[in-house]
Amino acid sequence: MPSTKFPRRTLLRLAAGAIAFVATGALAQIGPSLDDGQIASLPTWRTVSLGAFANSYGLMAALDEARIGVGDLAGEAMQRPGFTVAKTNSEVDLVVLSAAQLGVGKNGASLREILARARRLGLDLCPPVVAARLRLQYLEQPVGDVLDVAMAPITTYGGYPVGFTLANGGAGLMLIGYIMNVDATVPQGRKFVFARPLRVAQPVDR
Repeated sequence: MPSTKFPRRTLLRLAAGAIAFVATGALAQIGPSLDDGQIASLPTWRTVSLGAFANSYGLMAALDEARIGVGDLAGEAMQRPGFTVAKTNSEVDLVVLSAAQLGVGKNGASLREILARARRLGLDLCPPVVAARLRLQYLEQPVGDVLDVAMAPITTYGGYPVGFTLANGGAGLMLIGYIMNVDATVPQGRKFVFARPLRVAQPVDR
């Protein structure tokens, strides 16, 4: 598998900077809590196409070619059975919501509660491969922006549940893995990528 374009020390420094940015609460300005009707009618933020790669090695090579830094945990997770590459063409419509928009108060809420509320509102968890495909397409991510992909965790060789984060720490785009503790408290400013129900890609008329 190709090596990452960023050395591990650089990735850790960039990741720490991005996480520190979120911790300041700078992202809490994304907006107030939305009611159920508003969330259900939110426009699609971005559509990700699946099915372009035969396996995770091809996907990793594409990330490497795009000079995207892949963290150690993310790279390991992409090699695990829980990370599957779609064999058929399909499209996933994505929505971005902050914890504040999902109704999290000043004291925060657990990740488990946030994911459960989003699913009650008709949003889905993303297939893990969406994180890598979105990372390849979201090349204009602003500096300091951090997005967690709402997904079921992937278990590493060491037994750790891992989720994916897309970040731009200022020196390059990153795909980072983090230990996904569903009981951890989530601050208001944290942003998540959710999926709408999966649909089969239709031929494009030309």
